[in-house]
Amino acid sequence: MALHFSSSVSFPDDKISYFVPNWDELMELSFQLSLQISEDRQFFPVMVTLAKGGLPLARILADFLQIPFIVSMGVQFYSGVDERFQMPQIYQDITPSDSIRGKKVLLFDDIADTGESLIFATEHLKNLGAAEVVTAALFYKERSKVMPDYFGQQTTDWVVFPFEAIETVRYLSTVWDKSGVPAAEQRQRFLQLGLREHWLEALEKEKGSA
Repeated sequence: MALHFSSSVSFPDDKISYFVPNWDELMELSFQLSLQISEDRQFFPVMVTLAKGGLPLARILADFLQIPFIVSMGVQFYSGVDERFQMPQIYQDITPSDSIRGKKVLLFDDIADTGESLIFATEHLKNLGAAEVVTAALFYKERSKVMPDYFGQQTTDWVVFPFEAIETVRYLSTVWDKSGVPAAEQRQRFLQLGLREHWLEALEKEKGSA
């Protein structure tokens, strides 16, 4: 079931459009995702979520699905902006591995963008002894190298989640600086993306004192 979210946000001379879901929309989408999984009579003793993006939403989905245990796994593909590792780096592994060994695991991430995280994590979990790995994501992009077994909504937009406001500012500021977007215009863009004035003021003070 496709939900009707707020419209995408776009800016002049920016090829990317942005989608800013609020917490109510994320809750409802998580519920719809849980219904898909439940209707297939899928039951899981444990959920593995990819940190950091999957962590806040994994708790919501686990509640709807009544999954008793959540463990997290952290994978990095980039060391910085556009600086990619030769091989993915696991900075937070599952210990002990017997928490998933021999079990049917639901692997969850907030968004399947390139799909590389889901592919890498699926293989890693199988190597740790998971009996079966079923994948789910709240959002899915068609360009992803893998389609999750379950997903809530397909999109082509850059999804700006409410739990990564500061991360979004720091990353997009770097991108927009390179594109020559003036600081005043960047501020207006961030306000349109749902960030609050006093958050931006605090960041500007921090930047000025650095």
